[in-house]
Amino acid sequence: MIERKHNINPQAGVVQIIFSYSRADVRRWMRVYVLEACAPDGLREDEASRTAVTEVNFIRWLCCHPLAFCAIEEPWSGQLGRWAFTQAVTLGYLAEVEDKPGYYRLTPKALKLQ
Repeated sequence: MIERKHNINPQAGVVQIIFSYSRADVRRWMRVYVLEACAPDGLREDEASRTAVTEVNFIRWLCCHPLAFCAIEEPWSGQLGRWAFTQAVTLGYLAEVEDKPGYYRLTPKALKLQ
């Protein structure tokens, strides 16, 4: 995440900060997602690679996670979540399950992030 405006006037009635997100942020969120899925009390790596998640559930995870968009209000958090999901698919971290349209699995590329 890149913050584009650094100085906030404490006397101002309105303040504005602009953030930019990139592939690096998506990679970081995917690493957190994989680490949580494969945590010692979570799934093993082979189970995590077979577990499918819907776009809605993945976006919900992003919108509720403190390292992603939990501090951002709707509708922006949802829009950012959809963007991050699309990037995760485009970058090859999530792949649609062939026999279950609308469900996505972690790819070997994603599992290497842990």
